[in-house]
Amino acid sequence: MIFGYFGAPAMGLMGAGYGTVAARVLRVLMSLAVLYVKSPVLVLRTTDFAFTRAILRKYLNITAPIIAGSLMWSGGIFTYQLIMGGWVKLSWQPWP
Repeated sequence: MIFGYFGAPAMGLMGAGYGTVAARVLRVLMSLAVLYVKSPVLVLRTTDFAFTRAILRKYLNITAPIIAGSLMWSGGIFTYQLIMGGWVKLSWQPWP
């Protein structure tokens, strides 16, 4: 959304903000979709809800890998970006 790839208009910094919000909303929606499909006991399918340790454990077993994977992916991307920036700085030579 920053540079306007795939037919989208180039939006600059506003595109970065929109992309970040879209990714985070999509993460929440995907987590809720997995909960709806995998867990018939949770809030989405019941009207009378009692919060117990078993339900919390089931929720964490389903959603923790999703959240951990997305954090690992974004952290890895930022770390690799820093490493590449160091390579560029080390190999850059000013014009004589």
